[in-house]
Amino acid sequence: MMRVLKRDGHKEAVKFDKITARIEKLC
Repeated sequence: MMRVLKRDGHKEAVKFDKITARIEKLC
């Protein structure tokens, strides 16, 4: 898993989590 811990990393992390969730649902 790629985690980007930056000033806005938290927000991006949430978006990445949503993308991974979609990929899991698509799989």
